[in-house]
Amino acid sequence: MKTGMKKTLALFALAVFGAGCAASPTPSAVQPQPTPAATAPSAAPVVEPPNVATTTSSAVIDNVLVSDTAGSDSYVEQTKESLSKDATTIFVTAQITAGQKDMSMSAALTDLTDGTKYEPQSAPFTDSGDVQQAFSFINTEKAWPTGDYQATVTLSNGATKTTNFKVE
Repeated sequence: MKTGMKKTLALFALAVFGAGCAASPTPSAVQPQPTPAATAPSAAPVVEPPNVATTTSSAVIDNVLVSDTAGSDSYVEQTKESLSKDATTIFVTAQITAGQKDMSMSAALTDLTDGTKYEPQSAPFTDSGDVQQAFSFINTEKAWPTGDYQATVTLSNGATKTTNFKVE
């Protein structure tokens, strides 16, 4: 091999292999480089599908009927403003317009005189459209405490309606 060619190959080898042998910075001095995904312009925001339980629907509570008597199906036909303290059950019927099958509702009973809250009850909608749901609050004592009460019905879309009544 000729000397000129050897020098060229040596320089070439030094250039190729020697570049990798240069002193590298210590790991603590290495600055992380952003990944291409981090520096890429952001795309349109991702829109999550709505959560059915929190989606506002057009369902509304038209009426909350309360009575100490109900039909054989436990539905209240006409609300009473005053109930008997000796009644074994307080019946609550919620009348809803534009309900959706994937929604739910709950009913709560509160003694406004002393703040006692009776165990709330919940029920899923079994049909869509205009629906009624019956709730029953059974007295395990000898008599309901006399005073002012409130029945509250709440839908999973946040709609709430109350009815006040007395137990005498």
